Amino acid sequence: MQKITERKILIAVLIVIFLVAVILGLRYILREKSTIFIEMELCNLDRLGNVIDCGNLEKWRLDSFNAGMKIYSGNEVIGELIYYIVDFSGDKRDRGGARVILRLDSVIGGDGEYLVAGELTRVGKSLVLDIGKGDLIGVVTKIAEDIKPEYKEIQIKLILYGAHPETYDFIKINNNLMKSSEPYEVAVETEDGNLYLREHPIYINIILDITLTAELLEGDLYYEGQLIKQGRTLKYVNDDLEVIGKILDVENA
Repeated sequence: MQKITERKILIAVLIVIFLVAVILGLRYILREKSTIFIEMELCNLDRLGNVIDCGNLEKWRLDSFNAGMKIYSGNEVIGELIYYIVDFSGDKRDRGGARVILRLDSVIGGDGEYLVAGELTRVGKSLVLDIGKGDLIGVVTKIAEDIKPEYKEIQIKLILYGAHPETYDFIKINNNLMKSSEPYEVAVETEDGNLYLREHPIYINIILDITLTAELLEGDLYYEGQLIKQGRTLKYVNDDLEVIGKILDVENA
């Protein structure tokens, strides 16, 4: 008789657990799907699945991400990496931190909690997302249901260090792009150990003056998802050209 009673209690407990799970599931299933924007600080995972190295990733890993990457859940595209901001640290500049802003579609939830690719997400929680060729790993720092960037025309000065003169000849000028060049100097060591600068016999520095339309978001300027700021690297693309250089200056157009 006692065993029968214990079995009934166990069955009752299991039924309660099942009903609670169903209710919690319906809490999200019955909500309408929406689009949200998530800001994340990128990290790595250790063997136990804990986030590590936040703000201190290897350069090769930072170089593996870029704006425009798709986010997947299985075979379905559920969003896109729309802004990618990198901050290198240290003298060797081989490690750094990065944050991304993602647009995620078909998300269920609200009130600060959202179901993303089957995983409950909120500020402060780690998140692992499939980008097709690997995982995007980070800690959620901000969630918004809408972002509205303003658009601003600016002029930037971009320098390409140590370029071949043929590259200079290849670049076509237009109303939004002007070019100039200067000597490319390299450090040469003498026999007594002293260093001095010497003009390279072949390579040059190419300076591009570019007018472009940037997005202004929370006080920062972006071009194709890349933060525009003096000293940062920028990839510039137009119909005839694709170059990567360092930003020397930023001005209003």
